[in-house]
Amino acid sequence: GLFTLIVLLAIVGPSIAPFDPLASNTDKALQPPSWTHWFGTDGNGMDIFSRTIEAAKLDLPVALAATALSLVVGVPLGLFATSGKLGDVIMRVIDAFAALPIIVIAVVSIKLMGGGATDVVLAIAIVAAPRFVRLSRAAAMALRSARYVEAAAAIGCSPIRIAFNHIFRNAYGVVLVQATLTAANALGT
Repeated sequence: GLFTLIVLLAIVGPSIAPFDPLASNTDKALQPPSWTHWFGTDGNGMDIFSRTIEAAKLDLPVALAATALSLVVGVPLGLFATSGKLGDVIMRVIDAFAALPIIVIAVVSIKLMGGGATDVVLAIAIVAAPRFVRLSRAAAMALRSARYVEAAAAIGCSPIRIAFNHIFRNAYGVVLVQATLTAANALGT
């Protein structure tokens, strides 16, 4: 309920916030939560509830956009990386990418690109996409020998139709759970 309230207040705008999120009042520094300051105040006397609402206005769209971009890139790559030389190449690139210090590369790339919201979305999506590739590949590998997948191939369905209509439809639950975790990690980043 509290998260929903914060999201709704972030959508409505700063006019709902009880205090200016950038106003400092050192007389009220480090106050505990109360009826006046719902989340208390920080070391500079700034209202934490107002700052949370203001931060959600930027953070939520960035997290959702990064998660959506990771899904759009990672899931199709994982579904088609189940066999053949192209699949092996995709997985070796993902393995090499996993060996790198991803967060350091993301921070440096954000700084080099300029540090805008779009750059942050791209960096988070690049960091999160390999999880979706591995997850959707594992689901595709587990489901490709199922009877309904074999039946779809036997009646002449295209590999794209089999991947999305038969395999992904039965594996979207785990991808959805990973999407929620990715969005939460993006908010923390």
